[in-house]
Amino acid sequence: RPYEPMLLGVKVGMISTDTGSVVWSADGVFDSNENEVAELVKQYFESTHQKSALYGWKLILLSMRRYSQFVANQITETLQY
Repeated sequence: RPYEPMLLGVKVGMISTDTGSVVWSADGVFDSNENEVAELVKQYFESTHQKSALYGWKLILLSMRRYSQFVANQITETLQY
């Protein structure tokens, strides 16, 4: 949904250019109406935005572009493990 509450589903994969096999994949549905996702948005906001920003952490929920950046951050964090 491109309006509040935001909802975005993602499915991505990384393929080896040598073998053609999948070396990493991730997928998820991020529904800001769920408490767990709202908490992740708050944590993301605190680590990436000015805390004095107008609307606070809800700023991310007002823009699909910002929400997409949050989702991309969550998905790419799985690469670190």
